[in-house]
Amino acid sequence: MQKFKGWQVLGGGFVNAMLVAGATVYAFGLFVKPIEAEFGLSREQANIGILALYISLMFWAVLVGRWLEKISAKTLSILGALAFGLGYLIIAIADRPLFLVLAIMLPLGFGFTAVGPFLTNVLAARWFTRMRGRALGISAIATSAGGLLIVPIFAWLMGQYGWRPATLIMARV
Repeated sequence: MQKFKGWQVLGGGFVNAMLVAGATVYAFGLFVKPIEAEFGLSREQANIGILALYISLMFWAVLVGRWLEKISAKTLSILGALAFGLGYLIIAIADRPLFLVLAIMLPLGFGFTAVGPFLTNVLAARWFTRMRGRALGISAIATSAGGLLIVPIFAWLMGQYGWRPATLIMARV
């Protein structure tokens, strides 16, 4: 008899969703002042990045949802993790605000969708028939856990090394 692996799959998805949500949606505010200062932007201009992220997530959710019908979740999550890291790498070395926005909308947006909360909810629904509500509840708190755990780590890294080196460190995680 094969052992049920749904809880392990959910645990992996939880960690991934926690990392990507904490490093994007919740950590975005950490970038505003350094981006303003470095690129001479207004507060409004510096905050365009979060709008770009949300717009891209709407786009990527439709595509990733379709791809999940044809491609294994494991393959898609690996591609998403690589794209997410690439997005952070581009952000760390970007010399123009346009490159920041493109990195947010393309590799970061895809990576967030393909490895984050969206995928974790799909996995919870696929793996669980019994205790599906509990599994979905656990997957739902992953994003909040990212805000609780990842943001302070990221803030500390930024304080110690500056925003670009901290972003490079997070790209490798």
